[in-house]
Amino acid sequence: MTNWIDFNIVFDNLIKYFTGNSTGLAAFIVMLFVVVLLMRGFDFRYASLMSLPIIGGFLINGWWSNYSWIANAILIIAAVFYATSIIKLAK
Repeated sequence: MTNWIDFNIVFDNLIKYFTGNSTGLAAFIVMLFVVVLLMRGFDFRYASLMSLPIIGGFLINGWWSNYSWIANAILIIAAVFYATSIIKLAK
């Protein structure tokens, strides 16, 4: 069984070796999400609208830095919701 601290090692390495700071990493992930939606055929207005909760999740994670497991759980639930909605919209 793993814990959330193991995932922090991955994020720390991404920040240290890829973007340099956590804001840059969050911006990169959001932009990657928007680009994937645009490549899938969504309009920009829908892609930007669907990325707003992810941006909110990153903001919540920044505010609750001592309780990051709450934000991680919220992001996992949002990811499942988005995956099912994108699959249904893509058909």
